[in-house]
Amino acid sequence: MALLAAALAAGRAQVAPRGEAAWWKLDDAGGRALDASGRGLHGAISGGAILVQGRRGGALWLGGSEGGVSGNGPLPASDSPRTVSAWVKPAEPRVDASVVFDSGNHFALTLLPDGKVRFGDAVAAGAVTSAGSCSADSWHLVTACYEGGADRRTRIYIDGKLDSEGKMSAAPAPGAGGKWSIGQDLAGGSGFRGAIDDVRVYARALTDAQAAALYRCSAERHDSPGYYYLPVFQGATIEDRRADGSSATVRNGGSDYGGIQFARAEGDCALVSLRGADLGQDLRISADLLVPTDAARRITGAGPYFRSRRAAPGDALTGGTSTGYWVQLLSTGVVKVKRMNPQAVIATSQAPPEFDSAVFHRLEAEARGGRLTVSLDGRPVAFDQQGKRVESVAIASPPGQIQGAAGIAFGAEDNRGQIGGQQARNIQITRISR
Repeated sequence: MALLAAALAAGRAQVAPRGEAAWWKLDDAGGRALDASGRGLHGAISGGAILVQGRRGGALWLGGSEGGVSGNGPLPASDSPRTVSAWVKPAEPRVDASVVFDSGNHFALTLLPDGKVRFGDAVAAGAVTSAGSCSADSWHLVTACYEGGADRRTRIYIDGKLDSEGKMSAAPAPGAGGKWSIGQDLAGGSGFRGAIDDVRVYARALTDAQAAALYRCSAERHDSPGYYYLPVFQGATIEDRRADGSSATVRNGGSDYGGIQFARAEGDCALVSLRGADLGQDLRISADLLVPTDAARRITGAGPYFRSRRAAPGDALTGGTSTGYWVQLLSTGVVKVKRMNPQAVIATSQAPPEFDSAVFHRLEAEARGGRLTVSLDGRPVAFDQQGKRVESVAIASPPGQIQGAAGIAFGAEDNRGQIGGQQARNIQITRISR
C-alpha cells in the first residue's frame, strides 16, 4: 500500500496545474506581494520599491537599485516546462540587462538595454533572445515559454504575438527552484528600472493561442465592441483595431482550420477563465470576407459560426462536446451551412455568376429560433435543403454543449494543408431578443 501511495503521489506531482502555479498581481500594500494562485508563494517587497498605478490595478515601481520582491517556494525548475509572463514598463535610461523574474539556477526572464527580451539560463545553457523589443515608457506583456525535454524549445511573445523561438544549447542547471525574485537578479547585478505588474508562472509551456488570449484579455482589447477575439482551431492573426474601424481584422496565416471566438474579459483573466462568451441562441453576425483561390483553383472558406460551446484558446469546434452551425462562404461563391456535431452540410446555395474571390464580400447570417437566413452582398441567399429550395434554413438543436458561443472560422476542407489566406473584417454581432 505504501508503494502504491508513493506511486500515486509521484503521478500527481507530474501533472501540471491547470491554472497559474504562482501569480503576483503586485497591487497589495503592507510590504508583501501576495500570491493569487492560492499556493501561498507570497513575497517580501524591499529596497524602496513603491506601489504605483499599473497596467492592471497596482504595480511596483523599481528604481534600478536594490528594489524588488523576493521569496521562497516550489516553482518549475531544472528541465521542467514552464512559462513566465509579466507586464513591464521599462524606464530610461536603460544601461544594463535587468531581470524581470528570476526563478533561481540562473534561469531568468530579462530585459536587455535595447529593449529585447531574453529567457533562459544565460550562464550554462544559453538563452533565447527576442527579435523585437519593448519600447520605454510603454506597457508590454512579455510571455516566455520553455518546453523542456530533449527538444529544449523556447518561445518568446511580445504583446501576445510570437516574436522568436529557439533551442537552448544545454539543459538548465538542476535545482529545487526554491528562491525566486521579481525585479532583481538573485546572483546580483542591475535591478529593473521601471514598473512591473501582474507576474505569472505556469508549470507548462503555454500555446500560441493561450499566449494570445492572455494578452488580449488582460490588455482589455476591444476587437469588436465589448469583446476580444479568442483564437480557436489553429488560431489566427488578429490585427490591431483602428480607431475608426468597426472591428479588428482577422487573417488565416496558416493552411488549415483557424479562427476566433467572441470573448469577454472575466475578472483578472486567470488562465482557466479564458473562454468564449455566451451570446445566446438568437443573433446576427456579419462580416466582410475574403476567400482567395490560387492557380490550381483550390477552394477556401470563411464565415460565422454560432450556438457553439464556449471554447478555450486553441480548441476545435467540431465533434466531441461541441455543437452549433457554421455558415461558410467559399471561393466559388457557394454558401454552405454546416452542422458541426455530428458534422454534416445541411444546406447549399448556388454560386452567383462571375463571383470574384479576389475581393471582399459582405455576408450576414441571422439565427432566430429554428430558422437561419443569410444574405451575400446585400442579397438574400436561397438554399437547397433536403432537395427543396428554401429561403431560410431549418436548424434543429443538435447534441452537445449548446452554450451560445459564436465567432468567425476559416477552413479549406477539400484542400487541407494546401491553401489559406482568408480574411474577415468589419465584423459585427447583434444579439436578438424574442
